[in-house]
Amino acid sequence: MAVAWADSTGLEGGKGAGLRAALVNIRAQEASRLTIWSPVLLVSGIWLYFALASEPTRFLAGSLAVVAAIAVWKARSRALVMAVAILLSGFVLAKFRTEMVATPILRAVAFDAAIAGRIADVDRRSPKRLIVTIDVASVSNIPPEELPRRVRLHLTGIRETPQIGDSISGKAVLTPLPLPVSPGAFDYGRSLYFQSIGALGRFTGSVATEAKGIPLRYQLRRSFHHMRSAIGERVRAVIAGPLGSFADALITGERAQIPRAMNESLQASGLYHILSISGLHMAMVVGSTFWVVRALLALSMGLALTRPIKSWAAGVALLVGLFYMLLADGGAATE
Repeated sequence: MAVAWADSTGLEGGKGAGLRAALVNIRAQEASRLTIWSPVLLVSGIWLYFALASEPTRFLAGSLAVVAAIAVWKARSRALVMAVAILLSGFVLAKFRTEMVATPILRAVAFDAAIAGRIADVDRRSPKRLIVTIDVASVSNIPPEELPRRVRLHLTGIRETPQIGDSISGKAVLTPLPLPVSPGAFDYGRSLYFQSIGALGRFTGSVATEAKGIPLRYQLRRSFHHMRSAIGERVRAVIAGPLGSFADALITGERAQIPRAMNESLQASGLYHILSISGLHMAMVVGSTFWVVRALLALSMGLALTRPIKSWAAGVALLVGLFYMLLADGGAATE
């Protein structure tokens, strides 16, 4: 019996030693792949921030930032410590982003509110309907502590599109940000909050716009908006009818001119997503640029044999991709 007991404990000890050895082997392998794990760890830290039931304090976020910095500085050769530091960095970055975009939120409907500000973004949904995002200067009929940094308003019955940076004023109905339609559903209100938008609504009367004294911070997006409009007009002039509007949407992302019947057909067939400037478009633009630049550089034997023309072509392609992203006013899919 003693021999049997000794044999069984030895067997169990062997299994435990084998398990420990396997874990040590996995740890050694994954330690060399920390770069690959970094996005997962960063996202896990961000998830941890949003999973909290209440907003963490700035002191807590600052303390975690200090801990992460010390961990990186003192123990950057230890993979486990670096993994924890990256996890904490995700938490801290989420808190920093929240503080950076924070805006007061409208709590109740405000009727007949006189609003004035600068147009930060323009989204035309149809030839006669658009949505403008306004950097608010003043709003009447709401408490000062609820004055949002930005509001998003519907504007109808207007043919000439106002431009980014224009001053705008008028009477509007303002509503609070929407809540999820069910527990755990997509929170559109939170998405708007992270764009510094604290209220929605619509203009109810005439709207006055003025393109004078445009601050520098609006100039770049305004220039790209003008360029996008010019390209769209050229495309529709060359390709007449609905196909021209479709081509305009594929190139610039502008979908306002697409006929309703075509929109419904694309949605019913599951092809509407191709109008979003995303992977397909970026791969075509960046990939074509890379191929053309590299092919042209390869015409020179001296450059092809002595210089890193592949890296040069990649650099040019990245710059073209950045330009196209700004031109198309891309969102998350484009980025």
